[in-house]
Amino acid sequence: MTRLLKVYEEVKIISVEKISDMSDEDWKWRNGLVGRIGTLYLYKRAQLYSAVLDTGTHIFYTGRGLLDIENDIIVLRTRNTEYKYMILNEDAN
Repeated sequence: MTRLLKVYEEVKIISVEKISDMSDEDWKWRNGLVGRIGTLYLYKRAQLYSAVLDTGTHIFYTGRGLLDIENDIIVLRTRNTEYKYMILNEDAN
């Protein structure tokens, strides 16, 4: 069962990196996420994590992958993409 792990009220996507052999045409829309700011919802299912970013005007979902949080940087590595988020507001629920 998927459960909500944490909510970060304000994060910014600082980078996205293609890490698979997915075609560039199918993957490249993710580049438009860089610089977006919003509320990040982290979910956990079994040993994998996923994220939902709500910018107020758009909602972006990731696939499931591995999570690393160090200092104010959240890194989520899915099958196709490595997402890096900077925590702007440290009040996490």
